[in-house]
Amino acid sequence: MSTKSMIMAGSLALAACAAAPARSAAPGPAASSAVGAAGSPSAPATSPEAEAHWAALKPLTAMEVAFVHQQLADEPEAADALVAALPGVCGVTDEAKRQEALEGAWPRLSEGIKAAAATPRWKVRVDTQLGGYDFPHGGFPTGLTEEAGPTYGRGDYCWQAVELSVALQNWSDYALVRVPQDRVRTFVRGNQQRVVQEELEVEVVGAQAGPPKAVVVRIVRLRLRDAVGGAILADTGLR
Repeated sequence: MSTKSMIMAGSLALAACAAAPARSAAPGPAASSAVGAAGSPSAPATSPEAEAHWAALKPLTAMEVAFVHQQLADEPEAADALVAALPGVCGVTDEAKRQEALEGAWPRLSEGIKAAAATPRWKVRVDTQLGGYDFPHGGFPTGLTEEAGPTYGRGDYCWQAVELSVALQNWSDYALVRVPQDRVRTFVRGNQQRVVQEELEVEVVGAQAGPPKAVVVRIVRLRLRDAVGGAILADTGLR
């Protein structure tokens, strides 16, 4: 059987922070609740071991999402569309060269799906703007929701009819991330808009039929990075 056949089957800074506007994403549970508070209020922001850990994680990109969804979904995307979206095929307009590229791309699709299935954990990045600081619990509401993960459409798949997203199963466990107040003062002085990157370490738990079609992941760790200065503000994997 061909490869194609197999696949197709307390300070002013803090006061200003507390009065900050809400982020654009839908808010999580009320910050007054202790449920969903992640990380230690006195944990270090990072460490050499933590940096190595995060650097080793493979990003869950648009194509990787498609590979994962292809091997988990009851009704996966059309394999022809995924092959057409692969680098080396996408953008090739000469018909003879395109056919040659397509023939060589089928094994690459199969290899990509197998590699994705063998990857235990991934890294997902959510770019956002933090709202006000929660003084009682010593941290920022993350604003994570089930739908807060990346969404990929035709433009990410060489204009093929593919639309996929990443659904965050246990987002409520990370509704608030603790950040010490002295670290917050420095952060707010240099980044008054509080624009951050929420880096998520996740493990895949399934596929969602949709709409929207999605790869469902479980968050196991969150790291908060200042998007302006690059400093790490918190890492829930550190104690």
